[in-house]
Amino acid sequence: MKRNNKRNIYFVAIFGLAILIGVGYAFLTQALNITGTTTINKSSWDVHFENLTTGVSGSDVSLSVIPSEITSAMKTTSLSFTSALKNPGDGFDITVDVVNAGTLDAMISSVSMGGLTDAQAKYISYTATWSDGANIATNQELKSGKSEKITISVAFKKDITAEDLPTEEVSINLSFGLEYVQADDSAIAIVHPVCKRATTLHTEVCNQSTGGCAGSGYVVGDTVTYGNLGTVGKLASGDAFDCDVNGDGIFDPTTERFYYVTDLDTDNNYAVLIYYNDVSGGVPDNIKTYAYDSAGKPRENGPVTVLEQLPTTTQWSNVDLSNITRKIKDENNIEYIEFSYEGSVTRLLTYQEFSNACGATGQTAIGYLDNCKYLMENTQYANSSLTFGYWLESVSSGSANHACNVYSSSRFVYNYPAQVASVNGVRPAIEVLKTKINY
Repeated sequence: MKRNNKRNIYFVAIFGLAILIGVGYAFLTQALNITGTTTINKSSWDVHFENLTTGVSGSDVSLSVIPSEITSAMKTTSLSFTSALKNPGDGFDITVDVVNAGTLDAMISSVSMGGLTDAQAKYISYTATWSDGANIATNQELKSGKSEKITISVAFKKDITAEDLPTEEVSINLSFGLEYVQADDSAIAIVHPVCKRATTLHTEVCNQSTGGCAGSGYVVGDTVTYGNLGTVGKLASGDAFDCDVNGDGIFDPTTERFYYVTDLDTDNNYAVLIYYNDVSGGVPDNIKTYAYDSAGKPRENGPVTVLEQLPTTTQWSNVDLSNITRKIKDENNIEYIEFSYEGSVTRLLTYQEFSNACGATGQTAIGYLDNCKYLMENTQYANSSLTFGYWLESVSSGSANHACNVYSSSRFVYNYPAQVASVNGVRPAIEVLKTKINY
């Protein structure tokens, strides 16, 4: 049969189903299957494909998405388009977002690509890469509520000749598959940590002539430095970290600064870190103050008024609490009620965590926080125009309507009427698996 090498080469592709390639008088039928297979059958974990594009200009492109049931282990999406490939070296890209629409982090545990025989590999090639250009590989984390773009490039090789092209209809299966598991693996955390060690420290200028920074030995105009850069491989009270709490991939030392306080008392696999600033509506604010419980019944209600100001699951989507339900205790560890932080991914620090970090037990004394200055950043400790202090989760053992707070002027933990809204700010703490902290 005579070949006509001037004839256009046409691609007709069904993404997820099949690709048809006409080469000269020959036809190459090629199935490109993309399947994500879950190993966790939970509705809160949903990885699927969407936002398909061809990247081919001047083509008759039509998109169609095949919806999949949340309970299905197989996630498939399809795309169809027609594109003319005229010469050796011509090709096109297919892009697709791998979306984790659930609330659990996912990890690609295995990748399978294949389907070309040795003979077919002479004239066609394909690659699959992430959005940053890296080849698809294992140990790729997919954050909850986030997506990663995959680009699949299909092309005829530049050095092919007419003799390389098939002369009759050939059927091959070009496959691409990803398998997902829940991402709590330390190898993943090293590549995609939630928190990284800070490389610079925050500072403020002391403007207090009595109390606060002056009580710690500073004079007006002195620079107060908060936290430590720390020692690699070790965690110590006051170590400064930048944490990607909103999941945008940026570790902003200005707005995402946290300090390691202590390990979680119920699970030492978790580190407890405190934010550098108070918040209002989940946004940094060192001026606004709130009540602990506007009803003045902290032992019965817990920090219900404070809860309204903590960052939400949407604002800080990259962190979560190990348990949203906590026992509200006093300074002596006496339990009162269970309180739920539902709706937030943060909580308040406890009196006990302050004691662990700063080496004190029982009622604290004036100056007790001098060796934990990082706990008083953005308060009246250094700047008289900022908030007095902030609430702790713990309630007072001495008075039924009081809750514990940081008293920045005297540098110690005190207690204050829980219904008073004019004194204390709201300062969130996060719990992070140590395997997700680059320290």
